[in-house]
Amino acid sequence: MKAKKMRRFLALGLAFALTASSLVTATESSAASKKKVKSVTLKIGKKKVTKKTYKLVKGKTAKIKVTVKPASAKKKVTFKSAKKKVATVTKKGKVTAKKVGTAKIKVTVTGKNKKKKTTWVKIKVTKKATSTSTSTTTSTPAPTTATASTPKPISLTVNSANDINPIIKDTTDDNARVYGGDPSVLVDGDTVYLYVGHDVSKTDGYNITEYLCYSTKDLKTWTAHGSVLNMTETTWGSYSQAWAGQVMKYNGKYYMYWCTQNPRVDAYKSAGNNYAVGVAVSDTPTGKFKDIGEPLVLAEQTPNAVAGKENHFDIDPTAWIETDEKGVEHRYLAWGNGRYFICELNEDMTSIKDLDGDNKITFGNTADIREPGVSGLTYTEAPWIYRRQDSKGNYYGDYYLFYAYGWREQMAYATTDDLMNSAWKFGSIVMEPSATSNTNHMAVFDFKGKTYFIYHNGSLPGGSGFRRVPCIAEVHFNEDGSIQYIPETAAGIYGTTTDIYACTGDKVAHEHYANSSSDGAYPYTKVVVSAYSNLEDEADGQWVLSAGTFDPSNKNYVSIQSENKPGLYLTANADKTVTLAQNYEINTKWVTDIISNAKKTQTFKTVEGLADTSGVSFESVSQPGYYVTLSNGVLALTNGSLKANSTFYINKKPSKSITSGNAELKSLAVSGQTVKQSGTDFSVTVPYNTKSITANITLADSSSSVLIDNVKQSSPSNIALTLKGLKSVYDVKVSASDQLTSKSYTLTVTKDYSKYSFVGGTIVKSFNFEDTPDSAIAVTKGTTSQDTVSSPGYTYSEGVNNGKAINLPGTYGLKLLDDASILGETYTVSYWMKPTVLKGGVDPTFCGGTFSPEKWVNLTFETPIWSNLSGYKYSTPQSLVGMYEANKWQHVALVVDKGNATLYVNGIAIATSSYLSGIMTATGAKAFFGVNGWDAYFEGALDEVIMWTNALSADDIAALAAGTVSCNSFSKE
Repeated sequence: MKAKKMRRFLALGLAFALTASSLVTATESSAASKKKVKSVTLKIGKKKVTKKTYKLVKGKTAKIKVTVKPASAKKKVTFKSAKKKVATVTKKGKVTAKKVGTAKIKVTVTGKNKKKKTTWVKIKVTKKATSTSTSTTTSTPAPTTATASTPKPISLTVNSANDINPIIKDTTDDNARVYGGDPSVLVDGDTVYLYVGHDVSKTDGYNITEYLCYSTKDLKTWTAHGSVLNMTETTWGSYSQAWAGQVMKYNGKYYMYWCTQNPRVDAYKSAGNNYAVGVAVSDTPTGKFKDIGEPLVLAEQTPNAVAGKENHFDIDPTAWIETDEKGVEHRYLAWGNGRYFICELNEDMTSIKDLDGDNKITFGNTADIREPGVSGLTYTEAPWIYRRQDSKGNYYGDYYLFYAYGWREQMAYATTDDLMNSAWKFGSIVMEPSATSNTNHMAVFDFKGKTYFIYHNGSLPGGSGFRRVPCIAEVHFNEDGSIQYIPETAAGIYGTTTDIYACTGDKVAHEHYANSSSDGAYPYTKVVVSAYSNLEDEADGQWVLSAGTFDPSNKNYVSIQSENKPGLYLTANADKTVTLAQNYEINTKWVTDIISNAKKTQTFKTVEGLADTSGVSFESVSQPGYYVTLSNGVLALTNGSLKANSTFYINKKPSKSITSGNAELKSLAVSGQTVKQSGTDFSVTVPYNTKSITANITLADSSSSVLIDNVKQSSPSNIALTLKGLKSVYDVKVSASDQLTSKSYTLTVTKDYSKYSFVGGTIVKSFNFEDTPDSAIAVTKGTTSQDTVSSPGYTYSEGVNNGKAINLPGTYGLKLLDDASILGETYTVSYWMKPTVLKGGVDPTFCGGTFSPEKWVNLTFETPIWSNLSGYKYSTPQSLVGMYEANKWQHVALVVDKGNATLYVNGIAIATSSYLSGIMTATGAKAFFGVNGWDAYFEGALDEVIMWTNALSADDIAALAAGTVSCNSFSKE
């Protein structure tokens, strides 16, 4: 809901810096060089230990010697131990080994120019004497496994850093890593120039201080050119909000169109904090660019820009230069957030052309670019104009407008034959929301006969939507000019993917899922990884191997990244699970040690297969002696005693699979009840007031084990199960003693409510929809009478309880109550729905309250209960993807008791919230189904809507879900 309000969070404060003078004398330069620390070298004894590991026996001491070049630059040296319980260090660098473990000693040298340079040495404290020292590139952790001998380290073929995404590469120093987002591209001759906004934020908020430039001649090796425009060098912009821009070449000069927050209210009469588009000029593509001294586009110049409400209209400029068929040159500038604007530039490239001679800026049509039939998910921001070229470089065909779409941002495109007319035809979504960033921004360009797409995500360690990096993909066109889907990948355009097979012959893959549109679903840290004989999507089982993120120089270390969820790596967790996870510290504080530790958990030492030397085993670097193991069908860490389970194969299946175990469930009984069996499915019906049952399971192999809903049962007999709601479905998994062979079953327990006496309460409104909308009114977005659909053309289909249902086509919703205050603070809303499609995570089913001012509750397809009182509030859990099903009837009930709410789906309580007080009693509050003030309409069937002025019990809700109580059970109001 209201995605544009969620899109940008303004960083607080301005980062002020002094610009250095370009007129420095040779004498001053020489003096300055003597005050600057250029390098720091650490030694212990005669061994160089800079950024290496030094072994020290518990109780012993060692002295760190610091060498600084030039020596005259040194002003002060400080030492700090990250783990004082393991090793302490004095002010003079004397280290004392206290406890077995590893402690990082950080050494900081302050130069006479007051600049600091930091390096480190790791002190590994051991129990007994070993060799004097060792580098992390050669150390081999002593195994603590049950294997007969130490497995031999081996090296796998991995991708080089230049071959894979992202384009801006990692560094070993987490504090020195460069992040940059909102990429744009200029192709100038044989060189591609990439420009990004430099993300320096170490919190969850934007702090973008400058534009950086990189160049390449092969899209593989990129040269950094540093800052081309710093916000401190501009005359009017915010010092920390260098949002998206684009550079164009024209008549031998280079023009950067950029945007930022415009705080200079008095000077430029722009509404406070509104954003504006600027332009800066340079003689070279690598700058420096010089701001022209004032904004090019101000908020008051754009149509319908409401001060204080739509302050992000004027962002993300894109430009296009072309000579038309009549020989007339056009220089277009487009931009916009929420709305799309386009105009023409004068030949000076720094002013806007007056197209009709009225001395006013004339803009092209602010097109409403949306997918047909899908309201709410429209053009968001980040426009980029593109047109195809033939082999001679001549433009042809339609214009393409690529842009960010919806929230979290997807990438989409539309086409037109006239940029100024802007009669856009929606093309398709070409990239789903990123696995690691809430926003996205593309640059599309041709180079050496191919078309490329550069986008951003948060795939580096510590990355997020506020610390982004550019990635690259190739664009493929169909014969009709439409564009094929562009997947977000880790391999990029040069990297290779790897298949990993378990000893069963099944492919190792992560569970299949689409990236959520709900912010609450991120970051992904617990994605299940298993072995599959058949994959829903082959990309789920493709991996990108690279040098270990913890120590890239160690040839026996490897990190395993998901190809289609870039930025997510196989991760060895402290609880001995192995999941797919992002290295992202979600706290608002930048925690280098946590990021560094996560890099270790995502690094594995490769050794010969424990059961077969032609295979490979992966030893955890963070937990030495523990190996990645296929255990009970999923990946986990074990001590390696299950050798076959811990052996994997790269790009080939094993010569034979090991599946000798017996995982058959011989029988399943429930005390006092008749259990029906159909294949692997067991079902039983119990009286409605049954709270729990006792299941008795007999296994064909007594050494097998049983998991029910992933909880291991100590004994297959006398298993107590607590029932929830109308129907309780239990996943029963039997695993053979080899922990490889397994078989899945289900047990469904249904409560019988046929003899239940419904309590209920006072009904204030009900809708049976028997070939009539009853008193429901078809409306579009908003709440006024002007939003009523004059000829909705209602249709009806087969409903629940042998009745009819009303069909909603996805172009309007229903107003159920014009005055929702009759519900009060305690009420129940019950309905049956059958959605044709499950739309975006914020799109509504039931919705009530007011939209202006915002005081509403919204039941959505992913966020169970979403409300706004004085800011967004979410239920617990905040996100529950998959709680609804398409093309299937499901019963939904919202029970509110003085602001405290419970949401039931099919009789089961799935979420609670304490943020609904005062919503229905707000002045002007109304109740709707399938429509709110902003988002996409519900599409599907609706039936049996009933509203009570009291909170129904869980048994009452279950009886409604069971169908034993319906609208026909009550007298019509």
